[in-house]
Amino acid sequence: MQSFLLVLLAFSLFHSIQSESKCPEGSFQGVNGKCYKGINQLKTWHQAEVDCYLTGGHLASVTDTFTNAFISSVAKNVSITAADYWLGGTSNYVNGSWAWSNFDQFKYTNWIKGPLNNTIGYCLSQLTSNTLWASESCANEKPYVCEYSQIPCAPAPCPPGWFYANALQKCYLYQNSGAITWNDALTYCQNINSSLASIHSLGENIMMSGGCVYLAPALGTSNWHVRACNNQTGMNGFICEVAAQNQTVTAPPNVFVCPNGTTNGNANGKCYQTFDQPNTWYQAEANCYASGGHLASITDPTMNTYLAGLASGNFHSDDYWLGAAQYFDGSYSWMDDYSFNYTFWAPGQPSNSTGYCLTQSIDDGAWIASDCTMTKPYICEYIQALQARCPATIPCQADLLGISTWLFSDSTEKCYLV
Repeated sequence: MQSFLLVLLAFSLFHSIQSESKCPEGSFQGVNGKCYKGINQLKTWHQAEVDCYLTGGHLASVTDTFTNAFISSVAKNVSITAADYWLGGTSNYVNGSWAWSNFDQFKYTNWIKGPLNNTIGYCLSQLTSNTLWASESCANEKPYVCEYSQIPCAPAPCPPGWFYANALQKCYLYQNSGAITWNDALTYCQNINSSLASIHSLGENIMMSGGCVYLAPALGTSNWHVRACNNQTGMNGFICEVAAQNQTVTAPPNVFVCPNGTTNGNANGKCYQTFDQPNTWYQAEANCYASGGHLASITDPTMNTYLAGLASGNFHSDDYWLGAAQYFDGSYSWMDDYSFNYTFWAPGQPSNSTGYCLTQSIDDGAWIASDCTMTKPYICEYIQALQARCPATIPCQADLLGISTWLFSDSTEKCYLV
């Protein structure tokens, strides 16, 4: 019985922290491991893509019937009642052919019956009533569904099955093995790359001893005392403890970091990676998107100078691809859908021809419209990635019991009944 009580004590004093990945808040994990979030706000397709991108994702893409059905359920979960909502398909990027934002052609489709708009300027929506797809003008305003990858949580401090003592910053494994010699116990611990527990304080001693702790205020001291758990002599009361409702285990603050191999973009919250292998503009943008970004965009003179300097230190060509392409009406747009308000065109630019893409001259930073099928080096742009520990929610029985005499301690995040 005493060893059983000791195991319970271990569970009350320690909490286990698991290493895992999680979906961003408010999103739902699909069968493919991706996370989906329905947004019940009316935006154009490009505005919706910007919103998804700035929160770490893109408009949702669909590769199979299971994902198609799951996205429909996500939309209904946020009470989208519009006739349809935006997904990530568009005819804008690859010469009027339908593709997802990473330039992958459709491998699975679910179009409604009837003629399909295959000209530039149309985007894909999913019907709320039956999950079928429709081609709509990208300028229409609709709700939308974003797609995200799972966020990696900070590594757990202890191996699986071990328990972490936050106050002691140690990991413990309790083994109720029955009769065993000290040497055999030491050998077991050493075989799993650990050691027998050591004791350096009264608190650690109490955790290991299996005895029970009491306070004796009548003696004029707040010192702890230990006695046999079945000894009731002179004991006049007790203190109960439960965790506070909706309190969470304290976790490190969120940290935003650049992906490995990228350069922090001069405190603008973006990260950049240079690629000296020449590619067409289409393939370069597809490569950037496949790794979680886009071709680089420029929104002010500081960034224009910064990227020209980054390119001059890494490329041996005269220019390189940026992330803007020309639409059928002759206008230019960044692929991450930032506003195209700032420009730095070279004299005589842009070309009056259509179907061109944007390059930057490494020599002076000026912009030039170039044939998108030419091969050039390029710079990818990424948003800084979130790395966070997943906090565990702990319910508080005090409020559930409705007992007003329970007291909450801010320092321990626990409730006490005296």
